[in-house]
Formats: sequence, C-alpha cells, structure tokens
Amino acid sequence: MASRPVTTRVRTTITWSFVVICGALQAIAGRFYVNPDGVSYLNISDHYTRGDWAGAVNTYWSPLYPWLIGIARRLYPWPMYWESSIVHAINFAIYLASYAAFRFMLRELTRYQRERRETNPGVYLIDWDVDPACFFVQSWHYKKALLINLLQRTGHYQSK
Repeated sequence: MASRPVTTRVRTTITWSFVVICGALQAIAGRFYVNPDGVSYLNISDHYTRGDWAGAVNTYWSPLYPWLIGIARRLYPWPMYWESSIVHAINFAIYLASYAAFRFMLRELTRYQRERRETNPGVYLIDWDVDPACFFVQSWHYKKALLINLLQRTGHYQSK
C-alpha cells in the first residue's frame, strides 16, 4: 500500500484538529447543561447499574446510550456534581467515533465510485475529496451548535 501524499496527511490532520477542537469546545461549553431527555437517559442508566431490568427496559428509550453511561459508571463511580460533565465526555467520545465512521463511509463511497467509473463509465455521484466534504459538514454543524449555545446563554434563544 503506497503512502499518502504529504498534502493529504496535512489536510487530514487539520480536519481532525478542527473537529476535535470544536467538539471539545462544545462539550466544555455545555458541560453543566442536561436537557430533559438526558435526565431520562441518566435515570435509565441508574436502573441498569442497579440491575433493575423492569425499570430500565422500555419501548421508548434506546438502550445503547444508557448502557454506555452505565459502563462508565461501573468503571468510575463519579460524584453527582460531575455527572453532567462525564456524560458530555461520553458524548464527545461518541461524536469522535461517529466522525470517524462518517469519514470511512465517504472514503469507501469515493473508492467504490472510482472503481465503478473505470469499469462502467456513466453517471455517478460527484468525485469529492473526503477531507473537504467532512470539513464542510462538521463546520456547518458546529457553527450552528455553537451559535445556538451562545444564544441560549444570553437568553436570546429558547429551545422548544
């Protein structure tokens, strides 16, 4: 396997740096804020960690997120004061994993399209570069999220 060109490595490093910094800023900015759904997930994770399956299992809430919170609670039982901050750290880890999966999906889609174009010329999706596409999606999402967070803190925006 040939090594990637230096420009691609630099672009990937810059993109990942941007994503990590924006995600960390968002996690830090909202570390003490938990919306009502987050409270429900924390309650369900309490049920899982206590082994109360009747209280934990229901048809409305997804079980995976409370499981992740419950695993983190088992590994490191934190005090109540740090609960929201630890959950935001878990969300940050999930965010990085989803970004890596998104990059992988775009890279594989691009590779597949190039292979198909060589064997069967026709109309296909555009042949984008993975880093700029990821950069655009992440920068749009985080500009919006950081703006909403700022407006909420100043009292100019109320979520529904």
